[in-house]
Amino acid sequence: MRGLRPSSKGFTVVELLIVVAIMLILSAMLWPVILQARGRALLVSCMSNLRQIHTAVTLYTQDNSDRYPVIDPSGNGWITAISPYASTDANIRHCPAGTPLSRLNYSVNPYRSGSLVAASDRADVSHIIWAGDGFENPTTGQVQPLFGSAATSFLKEVPGGISLRHGGQAVFVFLDGSAKSLKRTDLKLALLTGSSL
Repeated sequence: MRGLRPSSKGFTVVELLIVVAIMLILSAMLWPVILQARGRALLVSCMSNLRQIHTAVTLYTQDNSDRYPVIDPSGNGWITAISPYASTDANIRHCPAGTPLSRLNYSVNPYRSGSLVAASDRADVSHIIWAGDGFENPTTGQVQPLFGSAATSFLKEVPGGISLRHGGQAVFVFLDGSAKSLKRTDLKLALLTGSSL
């Protein structure tokens, strides 16, 4: 009669199904948290890239008679100009949350192209953008090197405008070197011109 006795060494099918169901429920609860943490890591990496670009721009201006790099609207001349001062890691030109097709995901402030670093730029410049997340053409992955000079293009997700690729926010580096993520409601054309804030 030993063969009729149930073995206590293994799990039953019901017990295994319960364990699998609990694991699925826990993973479903953790998945949004994991995605949120990943999104935050991409945002912080993007901020770091923009700060490194700003440091290179600052070094460039110190060596070039206090002038910002000239930004060619048809190309990426500003990247070439600051490349001796920037990290050799090409990843600083690319937002980690951007389209992998693009070599460059950042656009710069057209009002600062080739201009002198004004005395006001050395005072309170925490409200004037130097560069930030530019809108990528979904087909080609190309980004306009300059933000549009009109509010209609800068404030929208169109070529020459911003890209809200960080959970509805765009990351910018300001002339003082600080980097911030801003929602669409926080954006205004004065962030480029420095006037009427």
